[in-house]
Amino acid sequence: MKYFILLLTFTLMLTPLSWAQTPPVETPVTKEQAQIFYEACQQNRDERMTKETQDIFCQCSSMGYKEHMTQEDLEQLAHGKGDAPRYVLNKILIEIYPPCMEFPIRDLVFQKCIQNEFQVGEKICSCMASKMASYMSERAQGELQEILKNDPTAYDPLDSITTSESYRQKEKRVVLECIQAR
Repeated sequence: MKYFILLLTFTLMLTPLSWAQTPPVETPVTKEQAQIFYEACQQNRDERMTKETQDIFCQCSSMGYKEHMTQEDLEQLAHGKGDAPRYVLNKILIEIYPPCMEFPIRDLVFQKCIQNEFQVGEKICSCMASKMASYMSERAQGELQEILKNDPTAYDPLDSITTSESYRQKEKRVVLECIQAR
């Protein structure tokens, strides 16, 4: 009996487990689909950033789209039921947008600063924009994960981040740093 168990164990170790469940195959999106994503991003003008910045943001996010999205994701987004479409949207918010968030944040902070009569000019605004963009390049993914944990219906990554308490606290510290540095 021991011999049979050892032989069975040895045989199972050497043979492929065709009966074992294999992970589902994920079909990557095509270059053409990434291009369509880029074009749609460009056509949906976001006034919170310059056209140049939006182009950079769209290029960046379309590269992430190509890298992280699958045909199966697109199918779930278009025709999924229940939580499946939201899962894909969260994937976009957490995996595709974060590496690109520093670009619109830079524009948003700079424009907000320039329009504030209490700020002391372009040097401080440039400092703030640069520091907040740097902060976003390091923290965007973590910020968005936390935001989605607290608000699973969040949709706009830029609005969600800039209205978060952690972002506002960081922005206050950056204002002081930039004023003191001038």
